[in-house]
Amino acid sequence: MTAVPGDALLAHVLRAVAGWLPERYGVLLEAGRFADGREALGRVATAGGARAATRGVAPGEAARLVELVLDRWAALGTVELPPLAVLLPPDDEDASYRLAVHGVDEGWTASWSGPVTPSADGRSAVPRPGSAGRVSARVFARSAAGRTVLTPVLHRDGAAS
Repeated sequence: MTAVPGDALLAHVLRAVAGWLPERYGVLLEAGRFADGREALGRVATAGGARAATRGVAPGEAARLVELVLDRWAALGTVELPPLAVLLPPDDEDASYRLAVHGVDEGWTASWSGPVTPSADGRSAVPRPGSAGRVSARVFARSAAGRTVLTPVLHRDGAAS
């Protein structure tokens, strides 16, 4: 199975905690002494802000930061990390689009759209020769919360987008 790139997972974790903290500790976050932290949470609460915050983070550092944020989150309460799917484009090592998931059970499936031919297991797709166009996929999976449909984000240049 293809692993979710570290920077994409870090951006996902930051967005999740940025949504969770204000819901649980909103009254505390309103205190003046937390103004800087509140502003930082606001910056990473959006997909673009989280991508900007994690752009260029080395894979090892991203993994360490994910672990650190999740450990600190667990010290405050139950970690509520939603499932994630990332669409990885073809690169020098692999000519196919690949799906990477986090937080879902093994038996997930995918439906592809665009000028690609899906693999037998549906977890990757090869671009059709001479074709161009937008490629997308939907992932149908089970997570701890039940059935879910994920629309993967395209991961390019070290940042999910």
